[in-house]
Amino acid sequence: MRNRTGVVIFFLCMLLSSFAMSYDRGELVDAKYSTRTPQKTIVSLLAFLQDDRFDPAIASATIAGDYTKGEKIGYALKIKQIIDKKEAEVDLSEIPDKRLYKDKTSKERIYILFEDFPDLYLERINSNWLFSEHSIDNLPEIHKQLFPIVAPVPEFDFEELWEEVDSLGKDSVVTKVKKKTVVKRAPVVKTEKEMSDFYDKFDLSSPYETVRSHLIFLQDFNYKPELAAKTLNAPSRDENEKIALAIKLKQIYDGRGKYIDLASISRDPNFADSLGRMRKYIVEPSIPEIYLEKKGDDWVYSEASVEKIGSLYERTYPIVGASATFKYREILQKYFPEKSGMIFGQPIWKFMGLILLLVGIFITNALLVFLSRQVISLFNKDEAYQKVVIAIISQFYLILAVYFSNIVLQIINFTIEVYRYIIEVRDVLLVVLITVFLFKIIDLLAFHTLQGEDDSKRFFKARKSVMPFFSMTGKILITLVSVSYTLQMLGVDVSTLLAGISIGGLALALAAQDTLKNFFGSIMILMDSPFRVGDFISADKDGIKGSVEKIGLRSTLIRTVNDSVISVPNSSLANSQVDNLGRRNYRRLKFYLPLEFGQEMTNIHDLKRGIESVIIDHPKLRDDRYYCNLYDLTPYSVRMIVIAYVKGSYAEEMETRHEVLSQILLKASEMNVKVATLPKGFVPDEPAKATAGGGGLGSNDSGSLVF
Repeated sequence: MRNRTGVVIFFLCMLLSSFAMSYDRGELVDAKYSTRTPQKTIVSLLAFLQDDRFDPAIASATIAGDYTKGEKIGYALKIKQIIDKKEAEVDLSEIPDKRLYKDKTSKERIYILFEDFPDLYLERINSNWLFSEHSIDNLPEIHKQLFPIVAPVPEFDFEELWEEVDSLGKDSVVTKVKKKTVVKRAPVVKTEKEMSDFYDKFDLSSPYETVRSHLIFLQDFNYKPELAAKTLNAPSRDENEKIALAIKLKQIYDGRGKYIDLASISRDPNFADSLGRMRKYIVEPSIPEIYLEKKGDDWVYSEASVEKIGSLYERTYPIVGASATFKYREILQKYFPEKSGMIFGQPIWKFMGLILLLVGIFITNALLVFLSRQVISLFNKDEAYQKVVIAIISQFYLILAVYFSNIVLQIINFTIEVYRYIIEVRDVLLVVLITVFLFKIIDLLAFHTLQGEDDSKRFFKARKSVMPFFSMTGKILITLVSVSYTLQMLGVDVSTLLAGISIGGLALALAAQDTLKNFFGSIMILMDSPFRVGDFISADKDGIKGSVEKIGLRSTLIRTVNDSVISVPNSSLANSQVDNLGRRNYRRLKFYLPLEFGQEMTNIHDLKRGIESVIIDHPKLRDDRYYCNLYDLTPYSVRMIVIAYVKGSYAEEMETRHEVLSQILLKASEMNVKVATLPKGFVPDEPAKATAGGGGLGSNDSGSLVF
């Protein structure tokens, strides 16, 4: 325990080594802790935050209020920073050393440290002079005025620091903050010099040192913005402008959820870009506009990068702007304190805010779909068209909602450790939504192309033929680009991945040719869609007829008319002529009616008209396309052919066939037309197919009957 405490004390000593004191340190050397008077309280706070007497737990006892030890230490350090900043106004000997001191103006037992900051004062509480809770409430605003920055600097969380040091061991040093920070972890240091170099040394000798100097001097516990500004190459800007730009650059990293890992940055003073061999280093690959360049012996943010900071900053905090974002953030922090219940190191209310954001997006999307359907239906009654257009509108809204959700996420203000993962998920989701949106656009174009009214024109026929191919090709290209971009966005080296895939793909292709044939056969079946699950098909190559039950990656399962299941390799089906009987608009009924020789032709004509009336009057048969004629002669009969078309399932076809056949026999009886009786075993030859198939919508002669 003593070792761990020593590490903590040593670490915190180094954090405060940069705070130079102009008042007499001798006054604090032998000071003892006391809060009996205003002077003793201030001396106690300063004395126990000196390098040689560093004991922040004692110094934090000068803070009033129900705060945790870590919070009190943080407040004590902030007060010390304020006193250091206004060191010219501090004279310990002039601070009243009276127990019952009263303020001359208010006549209350308070002591105001600085006239220009009346909200920072000591208050006598139960015989002790302590920094009042009112002062602590106003401390962030006072600190911000003395350290002018564009946005509030994150507060240092000493509670987490102790937990981290305890869990890592005495040789670890952690730079962990409550809100956003981009310093991942300080290198493991063992000597006082190494510790001091990391936090206090300003160095531009390498990309690592420049980025470290920029970020470390913008941390709350080591706030020296004038040093951070020196990392920018901006000869035309004054010091205040440089400071503002340095802070904005850090906030760009924070706002975009970029986690800068110092350990991954080059320490080579002579670093050269691998492509152009230029002395140039891009800090964050996703922000290539910001890069370091070597000027003389120093690495600095390039002048071109400095000019881009303003526009990048506006794009990072769009619509509401940075000032409004930070204002709303402060309001949330005021009403939802961070010490109220934690999950994964985050206050519960932040996750509740994230859930409400998602619920709001989906509810709004559902409402938009409903309204869009009502409006579109006024102009176009085609349900297929409405479905495509509404899908595009919905997808476009989701893209905008997810893109601008970052505004809400920035206000909620997750820590960088969580925020970077949320941003990665958001970015991947955005790519997926854009990909689907482009798919919907292609579907809309295909819909308009394939909904032509005049199929007789050669141009339109050609367009209908090639549109499915271009539609599928476009979707494949969009998918490849989306996957490549997503992998690149997640830090995957796409070129190396492609090289590995090509070599591995060659070996795989040689070892598993049949498997790959079936795999690509399944892809072709799914892309070309010659049949779907539930369709009744006939494959000429394999002589298989049956209903499709499942289309897998290797094979397709077909249930035959015998109720057995056959597994057919997809490569075989892809190379076969597949007759999809399940997609027929109508099923053909075909009968041959053998009539005896020597009958009256008037009776045969009456029978023909009677059969036609049966077809026309039947509710399930087409009344605009049918055939009933004398067809050919056989040695024993004159054959009449009857062809009709029925719409419906196989069961409906069989029922209709029974009804029509019954009516034909009844009509023949009524018209005194005798049906010929063929000799036993005699089967008439099939008529010429050119004649028999004329006008048929399908090639199936299922159920043809001969009398």
